[in-house]
Amino acid sequence: MPDFQDAFWADQGYDELKKYLKFGNEYCKEVAGFLQERSEIEMVYVKNLQRLLPRTQKLKDGMGTLCGAWNTVQLQLDTEIELHRTISLGLLEEASKPLKSFIENQTRVRKVAELNIEKTSKLLAERKSEQFKAKRVALVKSREHEQMLQQLEEFKQSDKATDEKVSKFQEKCHRNQDLVVRADRSYLDLVVKSERARHEWESSMAKGCRSFQNLELERITELQDTLNKYNSHMSVIGPKYTAMSEALKQAVHDIDADADIQQLIVERGTGPNQPVQILYESMEEDLTVPWNEERRRANLNDKISQISSETEKERKTREGVRSLQEVYTDTPDFADEEARDDVDLQVNHSNAMIDLLQCCEYKLASALAKLNRETERSFALSSYIEQCKERQGGTSSVLKVPLGVWLSERPERDSDFYAAQIDRYGSGQVGSLPSSSADDNSLSGHTAPLSDDVGDRTHLDSQTSRYSFDQESFDDGCMSQVEVLYDYEGQQDGDITIRTGDMINLHDKVDENWWYGELNDQFGMFPAAYVREI
Repeated sequence: MPDFQDAFWADQGYDELKKYLKFGNEYCKEVAGFLQERSEIEMVYVKNLQRLLPRTQKLKDGMGTLCGAWNTVQLQLDTEIELHRTISLGLLEEASKPLKSFIENQTRVRKVAELNIEKTSKLLAERKSEQFKAKRVALVKSREHEQMLQQLEEFKQSDKATDEKVSKFQEKCHRNQDLVVRADRSYLDLVVKSERARHEWESSMAKGCRSFQNLELERITELQDTLNKYNSHMSVIGPKYTAMSEALKQAVHDIDADADIQQLIVERGTGPNQPVQILYESMEEDLTVPWNEERRRANLNDKISQISSETEKERKTREGVRSLQEVYTDTPDFADEEARDDVDLQVNHSNAMIDLLQCCEYKLASALAKLNRETERSFALSSYIEQCKERQGGTSSVLKVPLGVWLSERPERDSDFYAAQIDRYGSGQVGSLPSSSADDNSLSGHTAPLSDDVGDRTHLDSQTSRYSFDQESFDDGCMSQVEVLYDYEGQQDGDITIRTGDMINLHDKVDENWWYGELNDQFGMFPAAYVREI
């Protein structure tokens, strides 16, 4: 069953919820005012009835049945006065005053939650603004530095170039490079800070929504109880009020707080949370911008290394939170439901941060692959990367992972995604890439290895030639069977195309990366990382 936390996240979601809560507060005040005014009317009626008592006293003094009848009238008048006095005091002390106190308590709790949400929302807006400013500075610095380096190269080739002038020019370039690095580092820091600010806002929204839903549930329950009290007083007035009482009693009986909340969600809910993560961007990614190819390649590798380092830090953070999550799971009495929800949200936020960093790394690696005129590798979340316009002008890359994928069905990813870069350019250029943590494969779902991660096989050309003769000699040489875990399209002559779930007869383990076998009477090579032995 959906609740406020799932329903009020989209644009204007908080404003809509706040508006309804304010309406609920005013609604309670109207009910309290009605009860107080009804109490005053009942007391006025009591006073008017008391004015008739002296007359009935005179009318009963006498003889005969007529005076006895008026005595009955006086007794009935006394009973009616006491009845309406009881109703007046009951509505005031048992319904109106407690409801006013309830309103004051709810207002205090609601204000605290609203202030916290508005504070984190303001911080998020400030962080985004700072991020966009830092982005512009970093891009300008990068462009200016590239232009300076090009000017240095042109100056070296000119007739005016001397060793002293060249040396001064180079020193100026080095100083400018430091400015570029600092601007880029500041930009990346602000990207991370902006994402953390978004996490804080989401946390405050999640807590606020839980608090608001509890307040709404309490409000409806309190009004239901108040209406029951009102009905109990009205039902004793007499036959004339009996029919009204029965109808009201049925109406009270039919009150369902949960149904009211669900109706509110259906009619006025603005939709679930759709995380929008702003990705890191660099000038080197835009291959249309003039740039020295070697420097572009070196800069891309440096930035991949920096982002990989940030990813590893976030992984360690996630490991700590997951340890706490396991403690809560193994020992349910150790924490309440809110604490468990908070730690679950922290795990999701850590996953979201890793998603963001890996998508940033994927974008840089894709640019690097294009620069090297290589096939761009696939990525599990690449289909969720979009371009959106900034209010300040220009465009930004954002990651929009659907909620269901983000929270549960999304397979884990790790920084080995780009491990092939080390083989291609050397560890000194790529930087330190973290290996996947042990628990990254513990979740449901699998991500197929990248095509570059199945291993180099240029050294297998001489070995594979021995499989080019008649394959019947291998019919009795099956070592074992393997099950295909991921789809693979044959890339070269001698490869076989395999699909998830296929059973392959394994004939030879050519090396640690490539094996040889038979599927549907077809013999050929296939990547060992795509299968598992049975």
